[in-house]
Amino acid sequence: MHYSDNIHLLEQYGWNSRFAENFEPYRCQGLIPARVVRDGRERYRGIHPGGEAALTLSGSFRYLLDLGVQPMPVIGDWCALSSTDDPAHFRIEGILPRATVLHRRSCGDEDLSAANVDVIGIVSSIAKGLNLRRIERFLANVQSGGAQGALILTKIDLVDEPEAYKRRAAARFGELPIYLVDSISGTGAGELSDLFLPGRTIALTGISGAGKSTLINLLLGSSMARTSAVRDSDGRGRHTTTERVLFRIPSGALVIDTPGVRSVGITGSEASTEASFDDIARLAEACRFSDCTHRNEPGCAVRKALLAGEIEQDRYLNYLQLLHEASAGEVDERERRREKDRRFGRLRYTMRKEGRRGGFDGR
Repeated sequence: MHYSDNIHLLEQYGWNSRFAENFEPYRCQGLIPARVVRDGRERYRGIHPGGEAALTLSGSFRYLLDLGVQPMPVIGDWCALSSTDDPAHFRIEGILPRATVLHRRSCGDEDLSAANVDVIGIVSSIAKGLNLRRIERFLANVQSGGAQGALILTKIDLVDEPEAYKRRAAARFGELPIYLVDSISGTGAGELSDLFLPGRTIALTGISGAGKSTLINLLLGSSMARTSAVRDSDGRGRHTTTERVLFRIPSGALVIDTPGVRSVGITGSEASTEASFDDIARLAEACRFSDCTHRNEPGCAVRKALLAGEIEQDRYLNYLQLLHEASAGEVDERERRREKDRRFGRLRYTMRKEGRRGGFDGR
């Protein structure tokens, strides 16, 4: 099978010239491309030129995975497959470079939720109010992964003036696209058409009980995603989604449902976190010192704007908190990279010792 025999199917799932170029070395090895559309604890399913099939990790891939050379596949990944005796089963031999990623950190643990996402839709229920600080945390993580962001405010039937919530969010987040929707009645669904465009991959993220799965059912026009009730006390629910799934909805858009989180930790660098506060980042360019922390330095343009009422005090305080968390996370990331380098060094030593030259000469 050659993937060009059914390129149209791949294109429906987001295949483009960038991925085709990155796949070229694998094509020369006789492998075929596929996109991971279901990820459930190393039980994968993918779309390849011939349709949908079960995917497992090959032995060589696991070896490189253990050494930190290959990443663990996640929903949305494009990968290179080898065939087996079973036409409904293929082995993953490699992961193509990712265009964007969605990281998440919850309760101290960090993982990669999705890859090759064009837009990350932050789903937030307004039934119990508008948590602007939490939304800012999500936006900082969106910025760090390279995707665009959008805010989808749900359960608008439970409040008297949903437009007031939208205006409040717009005042805080500037040009961020904001949508109001009631997933039960379908109110506001028409406005989502400019977000869920054909061929575009949108990942939905939010806390448990925000209404992600109910929204997907609205977009699909059927009950494909499981839903659950939320607590009256805080508006949160159980983890309805326990695996990650990529749906192709009637509009032709690709939607990824990810498990909800209990808390939102920062996954990006200080630089990407600061960039997510674009209004403060622009002001910081006028600070007297390039390494200004915007706390007590003389000539700080950010503090000047704060005192003049140009920045909300709550936004400023949240900005400082998230920068602090990002700085601590960078320390952890440097240690992980050092460990990866050590593993790769052991790989080179092993290959020299055992005389495995092949395509890797050990230099």
